[in-house]
Amino acid sequence: MIRRNAPPGTEPELVWNPEFLREGSAVADCLSPDRVVLGLHPQDVSSEQRLRALYGLATRRSFFVTDYRTAELVKQAANAYLALKISYINAIAELCEQNGADVTMVSDALGADPRIGRGHLDSGIGYGGGCLPKDVRALISVAHEAGAYSLAGMLQAAQATNSARRDHAVARAASVLGPTPQGPIAVLGIAFKADTDDLREAPIVDVVNQLVDLGWEVRVYDPYVTAQRVPSCRAALEPTVSAACAGAQLVLLLGSHRLTGVTPEALGDVVGARRLLTVASRPELDRWRAAGWECIILGASATPHRTDPAVAVPAGSWTGRLPEHQ
Repeated sequence: MIRRNAPPGTEPELVWNPEFLREGSAVADCLSPDRVVLGLHPQDVSSEQRLRALYGLATRRSFFVTDYRTAELVKQAANAYLALKISYINAIAELCEQNGADVTMVSDALGADPRIGRGHLDSGIGYGGGCLPKDVRALISVAHEAGAYSLAGMLQAAQATNSARRDHAVARAASVLGPTPQGPIAVLGIAFKADTDDLREAPIVDVVNQLVDLGWEVRVYDPYVTAQRVPSCRAALEPTVSAACAGAQLVLLLGSHRLTGVTPEALGDVVGARRLLTVASRPELDRWRAAGWECIILGASATPHRTDPAVAVPAGSWTGRLPEHQ
C-alpha cells in the first residue's frame, strides 16, 4: 500500500507473488507452501531478500524467482493443468460407461505412477469454484492474443468436456426417471467443494437448474449452505436430509459431500424409490447397495459387458496373428 505521506522520491517495489491456496486448507498451505513464486523487476534485489526472509519463517521449499509475466503464467498454468486433468479422467469415465471398464481402477492405477499422481483423478461432473474456471478462461484469452492457438484449443476442449459432464448427469437422471415427472428429486450437497458453502460456478447447481427446467420438482439439502447463498439455484433448499428426500424418486449425490447423522437404511424409509445417482469415487457404495438401493454410477456402464468371444484367444492357441474382425 502506498501512503500519501510517503517521503518525496519514494518509489514502490512491485512483487508478483501468486498464491496456490486450496479452499479448506489455506492456512496450512500458507504456512507450508510446496513452492513460492516471485515475479520481480530484474534489478529488484531487496524485495527478493525480504520475501525470502519472510517465507523462511514458514518453509524451506523451492523458491522460483522470475519476471512478472512468468509468475502470472505459472498461476494460470497450474490451475489450467488441474482442469485438464479433471476433464481427462471425466472423458475416460465416458469411455468406461460404454465399454464396461472400471474408471475408479483406472484412476488408482494411473495415480500410482509418480509421474501422474492420484490427485484430481476422481471422475464426477466436472470442476467448478472460483479458481479453475476463471484461470482457464484467462489462459485461453492470453493464448488467443499471443497466437498460441493449440493451447487455446486444448483448454476449450477441456471446457467442453466439463460442460458435457453436467449435461450427462441430467441425461442419466432423465433416463432413469422417464420423460414425465412422477415425484421429487433430492440433491444432497450443492457446494462445489464439500464442507464449504462456496457456490461459485458449482457444477451441481447447473445440474439442479437443468432438472428444474425439465419440469422436475427438485429439493436440495446442504448443511453448509443457507437460502441467502443460493439465488442462482432454482430449487427448494430444505432444512434436513429427510425433508429433501421425502418421497423422492431419485437421490443425487454427485460430489464428495459427507452425510453425517444419516444412513442409507434410514433414508430408504423416507424416499419414494431407493435409487441413487452418484459418482464412482464414493467410497460407501457397497453400503447403499446392501440397504437395497439401486446405484446408478456416472462412469459405470448401465449394463455388464463381456469380452468379445471373437477377440478372446484361448491359452496356448497363440498363432502369431491377431484375430480378424469381419
